[in-house]
Amino acid sequence: MLKALIPLFFLLTLNFNALSADNTLSAKEQMISQVALLFQQDAEKLNYNEVIKLSNEIILNRKQYPKVTIAKTYLLLANVASNEGDLESAYQFARDGIASTKDSKITLLLQIKLASILLDKKNYKQLLIESKHAVYLSQQTKDIKCLLLALSYRSAAFSLSNKFEKALADLGKVEYIFEKNPSLSKNITLLTTLANANFHLGDSHKALTIYLNILKLRFSLNNLENIEQTYYHLGNAYYRLNQFNDAYNAYWEAEKHAKKKSANVYEAYASQGLGLTLLQQKYYAKSKVETLKAKKLFYKYNLPKPYLETITSLVILNNLTGKKQTTSDLLLAAEQMLINIELTDGFNILYSLLADFYHNNQDMEKAYYWQERYSKALKKQVIPENHHLLNQQITYNDNEQENDTANKKIQQQAEDLSDESELSPPSLFNYIQQHILIFALSSTILLLLCLILSLWLKNRSIHRIKDDETIEKSNERITKPRHTKHIYQKSFNMARKYAYPLTLGYIAISNWQELTRRFNKKIVTEVNNEIASVIIKHINEFENAGLIQEGEYLLIFPHQNKDEVRIVIEKIVSALKLRFFANLGDFSVTIVYSFDSPNFQDIDPYVFLSQLSDPTKML
Repeated sequence: MLKALIPLFFLLTLNFNALSADNTLSAKEQMISQVALLFQQDAEKLNYNEVIKLSNEIILNRKQYPKVTIAKTYLLLANVASNEGDLESAYQFARDGIASTKDSKITLLLQIKLASILLDKKNYKQLLIESKHAVYLSQQTKDIKCLLLALSYRSAAFSLSNKFEKALADLGKVEYIFEKNPSLSKNITLLTTLANANFHLGDSHKALTIYLNILKLRFSLNNLENIEQTYYHLGNAYYRLNQFNDAYNAYWEAEKHAKKKSANVYEAYASQGLGLTLLQQKYYAKSKVETLKAKKLFYKYNLPKPYLETITSLVILNNLTGKKQTTSDLLLAAEQMLINIELTDGFNILYSLLADFYHNNQDMEKAYYWQERYSKALKKQVIPENHHLLNQQITYNDNEQENDTANKKIQQQAEDLSDESELSPPSLFNYIQQHILIFALSSTILLLLCLILSLWLKNRSIHRIKDDETIEKSNERITKPRHTKHIYQKSFNMARKYAYPLTLGYIAISNWQELTRRFNKKIVTEVNNEIASVIIKHINEFENAGLIQEGEYLLIFPHQNKDEVRIVIEKIVSALKLRFFANLGDFSVTIVYSFDSPNFQDIDPYVFLSQLSDPTKML
């Protein structure tokens, strides 16, 4: 009897295993199908929670899924993150998606998404690079919609780089595509990129007409998910055209809708717009409130260029109201950031304000530097009609009446675009013009006094640049401590927000101080380069490595558990030991390391980092 049951038992076991495999396969296929279905939806209408839940399963187990599915998932994540105003996460998701696939169509869509994020982040140099690549890819795939988007972003990038002839050529191609494809005229995304291209090229009237049509289209289609972005763009167009009551109303609507959906970055942009508008209307106290609100959010979400723009507005506000006690702190904070950031034309007066500040404080070296930078910005600046935000003539009418309904206002504004009243220069315009005149007259004297000093500074800077380039070439992906902390905090917050695993590795040379005392600077630099080359060799494009301080390295492994990271860390440590013994002869290098995954519910990122580097936990 028992012998007869044994074959039956094995048969049942085989059937059960087969059924389990079928169920597993079915679940996997369902995930792939769900991604494909969401991928076909309007990006603005994607359900945030649904995408996050789906991505947690797929990204965590990405080895089990096709690369195309993984890339599509990253694009979905980038879309929902940008819908929420989380531009930093959206940027990282788009980058990860591009790195995860070789599919030309998906890569193109991710590249275009990257360009849109960079435009929102005001990272215009990188926008030009990425939009050029997007145009190239769209030409290869021969996708009309993608080509239109890519050309629009490249046109905006050219405009923002003062290359207006190229921008105009791209815009002409975009308008030609629209003429040949009338069906595209109802696509909100395509219309928005067209309006933005016109706006950045200086055709604010045409941009306003398109933005008004987009707003009307959103209401008629009941497509209100990202309406705060349309209101914000509409506010910018009104502002450029000196219609400040309308600009205020549009920015106010943008801020209201952004708050409602917790899109903090777009709320910050709307607050900045309100601050600028109130500044033009001479409501200085209210302007300062809105500008400070925007400044705080820009700092929180790591948007350096708009952050500097708010500092510019605050300095001007302080000067106009005679409250200069905080101006020096603002200017000194801005100075540190301006070393590597180039301001847009509308806000390059900050260079002049810094030069003025140092001139008043008798620091002629720095005054000359910032005055020279301001002069270069003015020389490079080519101004199309209605191009600047701050450097423009404005008018203010206290008696403008509001329309009763949104539709009536849209229709009326579209009809009245050609009826512009005469413009009169306000106090802000005079203030800026006075600065330009003062420094134009004083530039000759400053140049004569500082010529020898400038030559010495240039010579010193050349040597510094060469030294930095030598280090950078050997440490291509090993970030400096400040950048490392930023990447770590961003990775920590993203992992906590999107509920995926994160493992961190810590590697340190415990006798680094002894090494630096025993060997000269050249040998220490070689050691740094060796560490960089070994670490880079063992990590992939999804992982990050950087200095915490000299001799201490933090490795960041998103979507990986401790067992996976253990293997990588141990390989790196073994390779480092071998490499160091070969390079340093008899010197005994002591390497310690640790790795762990944070519990996001009850720990601060820097508390966890201090625990990770605790000497008692080293291996």
